[in-house]
Amino acid sequence: LDLTQKKFATTHSQHPHTILPVCLPLAAAPIFGRGHRWSILTRQTDMSHGLAVSVPAVRQHVAFLETVHNDPLNHASALYLDRHLLAAAVERYEKLWLPMVESLSTSQHKTLVPPIDVAWVWHLHRLAPLKYAVYCRQRFGNILDPGSSAFRLQSHSTIEDHDDPDCLQTRALWTRKYPDDPFFIATGGLTSFTSGLVEAIVATSERQRTFLWQVSDPHFSDELFLEAAIDRYDKFLRLMGTCGDRNFYVPSYDVDLCWHTHMLASCSTYHEETRIRAGAAVDHDDSVNDRCDDSKLNLSWANTKMLWRQVYGSAEALDAPRTCYRG
Repeated sequence: LDLTQKKFATTHSQHPHTILPVCLPLAAAPIFGRGHRWSILTRQTDMSHGLAVSVPAVRQHVAFLETVHNDPLNHASALYLDRHLLAAAVERYEKLWLPMVESLSTSQHKTLVPPIDVAWVWHLHRLAPLKYAVYCRQRFGNILDPGSSAFRLQSHSTIEDHDDPDCLQTRALWTRKYPDDPFFIATGGLTSFTSGLVEAIVATSERQRTFLWQVSDPHFSDELFLEAAIDRYDKFLRLMGTCGDRNFYVPSYDVDLCWHTHMLASCSTYHEETRIRAGAAVDHDDSVNDRCDDSKLNLSWANTKMLWRQVYGSAEALDAPRTCYRG
């Protein structure tokens, strides 16, 4: 994996991560929302359940990002930045992949392994967990979770996976359902496709292209470091429950990695578990990325660190070594 800082500095823009509460109108449970207040009667305070985030899942997540980054389809950052390629991928995702997932039983669709272009779009879409839930409920009546394939993909370059039973079954199902559409995207003669999702995916892809660099320090492969990161993520969610929805919360990158893993593994579980800890389902907003001294991002980061110290003391800082922005 070529992750030299020079490469990323020349091909990637800066990318922070923030948590922005928004309202999810189709959910009955309380939702963090800017300008919203929640009654003490509606807040959930049961903290007895463990988070559905594990060290193996975090590692699978990073491996997924590495595969996307190094795949030939992403030559010259095409899968990150090529609008026509991304629009074609969104078309395949919306018109072919999700309808196929929805048409199968839960046990069947949770073992499907998507082609790389679709996998990347699905990944980006699920990084907006409240909007993704609204989209799925409006189109299909329920949230489509990826199951055991949350961090799996197929591409022409992953020859070793072509005999994997789940990969074989997925391609067979696709061929039966869409005999005129190739499973692996054809990059020649891409047609223009527009939908309400294209603009969001194109913008999110550009921002997310730097995330792998931020979580590629050797510490991020250490088991004890990742176990501590999961614990810190749990505390981060509880911090929001303690301090309320008037704040714009900014995580460190070890916390952010666990947070991404949580929402990507299962949107449904993520909603339930963030409600338990934060009092309402928590959404993700990565669009605030100005790092000027007086920017919203930097001011909110300073405020989040202050709240962390007030709640958890000074023994363990939120901005612990090896957990912050790498440039």
